[in-house]
Amino acid sequence: MGSLSPSPLPLPSLPHVDSSLYLVERNVMMPMRDGTRLATDIYFPASGGKRREGKFPAILQRTPYNKEGNFHASHGLP
Repeated sequence: MGSLSPSPLPLPSLPHVDSSLYLVERNVMMPMRDGTRLATDIYFPASGGKRREGKFPAILQRTPYNKEGNFHASHGLP
């Protein structure tokens, strides 16, 4: 019998996101209580290429290193 090698799992399919619906402010330095500053990308809802006014729910995604990680680049995400 031949040897079986495990086949890699396929990448999940990601939905298309219309980039006209958001604006990104990259590398905003956010101060922490201890004085450390963390580089942060902030995504704002947009309409017609302009940032929408108002309050919106937020999602925080924290990574220990390299917020430009391979996952985003390999999936064509901003």
